[in-house]
Amino acid sequence: MDITDNNKEINFEILPYIECQEGWRPLVNIALDAIEEENKNLDGDNKIYPVQIKEKFGRLEIYLNHYSEKLFKLINSLREESLKTCEYCGTKENVGITIDGWYTTICKDCLQKYIGDGTIRSSERRWRQNSDGKIFDISADNIKEVKIENEHETNHI
Repeated sequence: MDITDNNKEINFEILPYIECQEGWRPLVNIALDAIEEENKNLDGDNKIYPVQIKEKFGRLEIYLNHYSEKLFKLINSLREESLKTCEYCGTKENVGITIDGWYTTICKDCLQKYIGDGTIRSSERRWRQNSDGKIFDISADNIKEVKIENEHETNHI
């Protein structure tokens, strides 16, 4: 069930909205397709459906009314994959997470694009790059690498 395919119907009474950006939509589609496939063998009250799909603590969360073992494993792997995928554009290049505030998994390009327009909250003052752990201070007009002086300083970030 592709959420961008207008020929397929989504029961919005069951799933009123999806609370994540476009970059994670392919991951959501994988889950919805797996649910649709699983439901081919189920009937009535046994059908599986999403209760909520959202971003939480910088990762994709998909909650179902109940889980098969196969769906449980798939959703856990999608959750982990979302931590390596920009929520805004879907790239896996230069992805990191805003820290020191609201957590957002975002690539450096999207971070630069959105820091000035209010999309990235003002409380999100630091971004940690996944590939090398470098930490950057972010502001509306600048992204600057932070030099960490001691190990203690990185433990609370």
